[in-house]
Amino acid sequence: MAANLNGNSQTYEPFALRIFQGLKPDVVAIQEFNYLNNTESDFRAMVDSTFGTNYSYYRESGYSIPNGIISRYPVLAAGSWVDVVQGSPNRGFAWARLDVPGSNDLYVVSVHLLSGAGATARSQEANNLQALIQTNFPPNAWVVVAGDMNTDSRSENAITTFKTFLSDAPIPTDAITGGNPNTNEPRSKPYDYVMPSFSLATLQTNLDLGTQSFPNGLVFDSRLFSPLSDVAPVLATDSGNAQHMAVLKAFAISGTDTYTNPPGQAPIIATQPASQMVNPGDSATFCVVARGDAPLSYQWSFKGLALAGATESAYTRTNVQAADTGPYSVQVTNLFGAATSANATLSLSTPATGDVVAQWNFNQTNSLAANPPPAVGGGTASLIGGTTATWASGITEDAGPTNAAWNTASYPAQSTGNKTAGVQFKVSTVGRKNLTIRWSLRASNTGSKYTRLLYSTNGVTFQEFPAAIKVSVAATFENFTNSLTGFPGVENNPDFAFRIVSEFESTTGFGATAGYVGANGTYGTAGTLRYDLVTVLGSPLGSSVPTPATLSASSLSLQTNWFSFDVTGLVGGSYAIQTTATPAQSNWVSLVTNTVPFTYQETNSGLATPRFFRAIGLP
Repeated sequence: MAANLNGNSQTYEPFALRIFQGLKPDVVAIQEFNYLNNTESDFRAMVDSTFGTNYSYYRESGYSIPNGIISRYPVLAAGSWVDVVQGSPNRGFAWARLDVPGSNDLYVVSVHLLSGAGATARSQEANNLQALIQTNFPPNAWVVVAGDMNTDSRSENAITTFKTFLSDAPIPTDAITGGNPNTNEPRSKPYDYVMPSFSLATLQTNLDLGTQSFPNGLVFDSRLFSPLSDVAPVLATDSGNAQHMAVLKAFAISGTDTYTNPPGQAPIIATQPASQMVNPGDSATFCVVARGDAPLSYQWSFKGLALAGATESAYTRTNVQAADTGPYSVQVTNLFGAATSANATLSLSTPATGDVVAQWNFNQTNSLAANPPPAVGGGTASLIGGTTATWASGITEDAGPTNAAWNTASYPAQSTGNKTAGVQFKVSTVGRKNLTIRWSLRASNTGSKYTRLLYSTNGVTFQEFPAAIKVSVAATFENFTNSLTGFPGVENNPDFAFRIVSEFESTTGFGATAGYVGANGTYGTAGTLRYDLVTVLGSPLGSSVPTPATLSASSLSLQTNWFSFDVTGLVGGSYAIQTTATPAQSNWVSLVTNTVPFTYQETNSGLATPRFFRAIGLP
């Protein structure tokens, strides 16, 4: 079942619980998984009373409207993937591996795609999720992606992407034949889906409810379903109180369940929390999967000390800084004992300090200097966009030292957002990695109020950072630290360059003469940007480069439009899988990055033009 059955309260209420009780699903991909006070005991009570004490569940933590999975089959492993498309995410992609009867496990992903961001964002989410599934789940595994897709039509790009490796056929409706397939409460949009992998879709069968059998599955609407005695205790008004309808499909599997969980079992750590390396300011989430008699209680610790409020199966550290790095662990307890996980180490991908690759000190006392100061280290700087510079001596401004004013008398039209005036820096990063730019500035109160940091990998063509940096500055200095880790073409590059430029969005104070820092520390009337230190840091690249990869076919049968190949090389080395329509060097596009040995599965081979693949080692 795909179930986003909340009303406007975004917490599960009696009408939704009655729908669960009446339909009796074996597995639920649930969205907006909130209940009462959101404690472990609350969720355990909800599952026990609504589904049964033999049901297991997983709920992702750290989100306001999280996804989850509820299952009558044991949860062998579970976790949450970050939805990188969301600017301020309030849910991720929750997944679980279930011990269904037989030799195959079932992999379920509970999703809730963006609504207000539009079809383009949902298409990006679908591509992201496809890559995560193909990287983390075994090839040809039984997979179900289910939940609220928020799609306006079944022809949206997100659904088209899912259909390259999942099945949307047959499409459930609210009737045995014919009927309405739409799933939002007004029954006008196809928001909710249950989409199995092709290997599982062959096992789809009729969904039996009481005296009725639905060959395509069911969009359940209590206002239309009859007789309600087949789904007691559901009331006719229940679906009308929910934002969405429940969507169900049935699959016929057979075999003997080999999983056992003896009564009175103390906790066992099934999946240890994994060490993580993140950029400064990012978040890190540690997850543990434990087995044992319910209820299980969790307590996370940092450097051996318990963390207040960290009592879920996952723990998220936000805005990670150097003080947050170190070992994290969790103790799981129940009535029969306790188990403590191994330490998972949190570290920063960019060192808190690094070697100075280049630095420009604008705290000069030169009078009317026409050019930027020389760099410490290898680098050059130049004025762009009609900018001029002055340095004044003997000035004390706020808490900042004496420094330069960068001015321009040439302005674009109001609100054009042009990034035309400022200073350009060129830095050779040959032999360097983990690059960081640190800079500080203040802007004129009467001219430009915004700045941008742009970068170039060829010294000529400049582009925005992936998350464009637009900073409003006025009364005081502001300091910035921008990590370039993960940006392609930045490391080990003789032609790396960046710009700090003004972006004019107001005509206020525009004048014919460039402003400057006056003897009393005031600003002129034009667009004035004031800098302190601009520093580029980096660590040595090192000489360890992974050995060339070896690709070997594991399946080239093109069954159901897929094939896969194995990647081997330096064990533990990181390799990127890339593809191109032609073997020209400039046309390669990265697909996934993983450590060898691993298997890459391509599921879109029947729809795409002929392509080349390669694996390249990453330093």
